[in-house]
Amino acid sequence: MSPIGGEEFLGTTWLWNLDARALGGAELSVFISDASRRGQGIGTDAVNATLDFAFGSTPLDRVWLTTLAENVQAQRCFEKAGLVREGVVREAGRRWGVAYNAVLMAILRSEWEALERPRSWDFASMLI
Repeated sequence: MSPIGGEEFLGTTWLWNLDARALGGAELSVFISDASRRGQGIGTDAVNATLDFAFGSTPLDRVWLTTLAENVQAQRCFEKAGLVREGVVREAGRRWGVAYNAVLMAILRSEWEALERPRSWDFASMLI
């Protein structure tokens, strides 16, 4: 991922676990490589672009993710993109031997369709 018209690598997003769990849909993962670039809207833009691909190019009806319960900044980013907090997964895993909780968030196709924002393809003319 890089800013529109830019060549600087900022991170990546991916969709995976398509229908692999009871949660259905696809799992969204986001990675911003430079921590100093966080909080600038890059993650929200990346999530929006990935959701546009997911719902604009596939038959998916649901995209979901988990994030550390303490990662409030990421949760705000995901909420800006339209994801809804569905609950807390208690002791979702262990990091350095310590159990952590995760927040489960998701967006449904109907919720994405109702968002009043430009879609990624609306920016295509900026790339020419």
